[in-house]
Amino acid sequence: MKVFEFEHRLIDFYARFSRSFSIIRSDDLKSEIDRQYDASRFWRPRLMSILPEFGALDRPARKAMLKLQLMIRS
Repeated sequence: MKVFEFEHRLIDFYARFSRSFSIIRSDDLKSEIDRQYDASRFWRPRLMSILPEFGALDRPARKAMLKLQLMIRS
């Protein structure tokens, strides 16, 4: 899995998790909350970036990412 794809999946997981605590029945309120989620209002900007010249991740980093993926899926 590519690093930025992983980041998007992690953010999507967080969004689903945070939305799971309530059901919004008001259409106008729901559309505004959806707009805020789409604007990335509820999480910080990226703290890390990967420079293209670094190429593939080394083995320990791949293991750590795999563990996070498994945690997200469960």
